[in-house]
Amino acid sequence: MKALFYIARKYLFSKSTQRSVNLINYITFAVIIIGSAALFIVLSAFSGLRIYSLSYTNSYDPDFQISPSNGKFMKISEAELEKINALDEVTYLATEVREKVYLQFRNNSTIATIVGVSENYTEVSPIDEALFFGNWNLENNLSSIGIGLSNKLELPILNFENPLQLLVPKAGNFNFAGQGIGSQPFNRAGVVVSSVFSLDEESDNSLLYTDIALVQDLLELHPEEYTSLIVRADDAAGFKSIYPKLRELLSEEVDIKSKEEFNAALYKMLNTEFAATYTVFTLILIIALFNLTGALITIIIDKKEQLRSIAQMGLNISQLKSVFFVQGLFISVLGGGIGLLFGSLIIGSQIQFEWLKIAPSLPYPVSITVVNYLIVLVTISVLGSISSLVAAQKVSPKLLS
Repeated sequence: MKALFYIARKYLFSKSTQRSVNLINYITFAVIIIGSAALFIVLSAFSGLRIYSLSYTNSYDPDFQISPSNGKFMKISEAELEKINALDEVTYLATEVREKVYLQFRNNSTIATIVGVSENYTEVSPIDEALFFGNWNLENNLSSIGIGLSNKLELPILNFENPLQLLVPKAGNFNFAGQGIGSQPFNRAGVVVSSVFSLDEESDNSLLYTDIALVQDLLELHPEEYTSLIVRADDAAGFKSIYPKLRELLSEEVDIKSKEEFNAALYKMLNTEFAATYTVFTLILIIALFNLTGALITIIIDKKEQLRSIAQMGLNISQLKSVFFVQGLFISVLGGGIGLLFGSLIIGSQIQFEWLKIAPSLPYPVSITVVNYLIVLVTISVLGSISSLVAAQKVSPKLLS
């Protein structure tokens, strides 16, 4: 075995008397370096984009969400809320009611989603950290609105003279004949905007936050009716540990979902994009590593006379094949390692100097992870092994005869 490694290492660093053979070897080595560096850079860029995409989710979404299995609303008693809040794994518990609402301010109007939240809502979802201007205060018919929605309605803050009007259809089947001429088929309330937030495009253009009691009254709900409960769990608490306890306290008519589950579409999209990106660049590497197969076959033909001498010294065909398999593996791993070094330098320079930007104030997000190093090394090693194995089959009794 030592002899095989010695010969493989000797052929790795020795030059051929033919310049064309040396040129092929140099090109092959360069292709492996460039391919592995490119794969690492793309994976690091994708990791950065993934972290950036999930930053809002990780910051503002609760760890767990409890919502009705059927219908819009569920009834949770005060005693049940206290039991949930008493669990060791639960750090904070908040309640919310969501519903579509018609907004009207002077001559401007639109459809939006009103979110009535409990007083401690920001302990679970710190949306108060995303305020564009104003102060988070939902008491006394005050509210917080998304910046896109605010611009659409041309809505100033703290306009007590002209509150923002909220209109929702009355519950049940409205009967004009039974209600009288002056009756209207909707409930109305007025709120004053105290702050404007900026989260993401969808939230900024659709959400209005206010006190939960106001929304429950507007929708004619019981004080114990909610759209969802949201939970901020202890850092050490996992879904498997808290789920059975929550399920024991609540009826089977509610769904309990982790952050990953109620953002399943986002996680699925990111995983699909990663798989597609990795597959495309792996296919490029496969094409690039055809060069390795060709280079090894060229070396085998170039060293044919030496191989005959080595065979006469006692090495059989299988052992000679192993020499070139090991040599190909050496080239793959060494080229992959150098490629990773170059890739790391490029990604490191982006992290340090932020030379590539999406916008003037937003550098392109990248991230260096151990997983990406392992993915590149394993990919290069596996593909290099296959290429080397194919090339090594060129060594045959016919070649040495």
